[in-house]
Amino acid sequence: MSTEAIEITCGNSECRVAQTGKCVEGLAFDKCPHIARIADTVNTAAVEDGALVAASPLPVAELQLPKSERLDAAEATALMRTAPSRLIAIVGPTSSGKTSLIASLCNLFQKGAVEHLAFGRCKTFFAFEQACHHARAASRRSTPQTEHTHLGSGVGFYHLGLVSEGKLIQLFLSDRPGEDYRSVADDPDNASDFTEIKRADSIIIMVNGELLLDLTLRHNARTDTLMILQGLKDGEVLSASQRLAIVLTKLDAIQTADPAVRDRALRDFDGIVNMIRARFDSTFQEILPFRIAASPKTEVLPYAFGSDELLKFWVEPLAATEPKLEVGLPSARFIGRFGMGDQESAS
Repeated sequence: MSTEAIEITCGNSECRVAQTGKCVEGLAFDKCPHIARIADTVNTAAVEDGALVAASPLPVAELQLPKSERLDAAEATALMRTAPSRLIAIVGPTSSGKTSLIASLCNLFQKGAVEHLAFGRCKTFFAFEQACHHARAASRRSTPQTEHTHLGSGVGFYHLGLVSEGKLIQLFLSDRPGEDYRSVADDPDNASDFTEIKRADSIIIMVNGELLLDLTLRHNARTDTLMILQGLKDGEVLSASQRLAIVLTKLDAIQTADPAVRDRALRDFDGIVNMIRARFDSTFQEILPFRIAASPKTEVLPYAFGSDELLKFWVEPLAATEPKLEVGLPSARFIGRFGMGDQESAS
């Protein structure tokens, strides 16, 4: 036996007919002016005294869509085999702006191509939308924000396929909690699980511009940056074929600061770049600085300012270079300096 009237809803906000099967006013379904019926075929159902007695809907075929969330390492590896690819490792402590940068990259193409780069495809649209949501009007926030990568979530990858001169090139952007990267400063052995660093074509080290404005925190920004890089090097996950981008984030906060504070912050960043170049020149194929405002909180700079320059840097052809010779610079770690005096005296 089959009948209809599987789902019944009511325009009265106090009525729970969908849950109870009874009209809150005690009326029969055909007498209530607020009742709406959504009919379907059921196995057995009956309506008695204005109540829905039983309803067992027949199974309905569901359309399965790709999850479109962050890729894990295996999924990213499989996708890399389908077209020329670049793996970008975005590194930095918590709140340095990693997720804001990732979110800005997808939004760049909402208005069209970025110079010679056009949008091709994306396998992680939902993940991008999650990263972008709190920076959009739909979130109903008074100021744009970006959700941080949750501690313990491990590494995931955002995918962005771009077309340049008719050819597809894929970008895979790694996303890992800042606490994980900060841990290598204390124990380089923690870097052994960072597969995204070992396989990266380019490494992005983020420097939080807001910290450089604070007299009590500016030295922490410099120390964290240097020690994370040193930990990755000591953990032996870097290679001379990789390129390094040193990225000053939250440039809008610096631009709106008092002129004297702004100039000091920019000098501090230049100092960080010079120290990294002096200490890690032989570690990387190339070291370049960038300044961005991925999700500015003021109107002094446009949204995603500087992100386009990073995109162009990432898709540039990778050059094969001769390994650079190590220079005898002092180790960043105190224990690494033991024995240096003997070496100098022997020379």
